Amino acid sequence: YVKKANEELQQSQLAVELNKSQLAAQVASIYYSLAYLDKAIALEDTVLNAMYAHQKVVNSKLRNGDALVLD
Repeated sequence: YVKKANEELQQSQLAVELNKSQLAAQVASIYYSLAYLDKAIALEDTVLNAMYAHQKVVNSKLRNGDALVLD
């Protein structure tokens, strides 16, 4: 009985270590996903700001008669 209990204890300890490793891998994966998304959002913000700046220029040219609606 003692031998079997020790083997079960060892299996349980190995299972706990495996779960810890899997959890650490999942946390790292989520961390890097969030870091990527943060950079992607910053890039999209830059693109949007450039688009808005271009839109202001085109609107100004339209008001002044210097641009076509196609611009």
